[in-house]
Amino acid sequence: AKPEARRLSFKEKQELTQLPATIENLESQIATLHEVMAAPEYYQQSGEVLAADKSRLTEWEEELSAAVQRWCELEELAG
Repeated sequence: AKPEARRLSFKEKQELTQLPATIENLESQIATLHEVMAAPEYYQQSGEVLAADKSRLTEWEEELSAAVQRWCELEELAG
């Protein structure tokens, strides 16, 4: 027998409504940084700047992945 779906808590409902904006914001930040990194003069900057940007990009990509995964989980729970 299929387990009965539980209802989302108030906190989960709030999270579900906020996640699309969070995801959109992260996607926008990632796209902007990709544009900056695509400029030919970008790689003429110091190694520290390049490393910081790479680190920031990795962090945002991980946050985006986690946000999308959480959104999918909540959507599934919401039925």
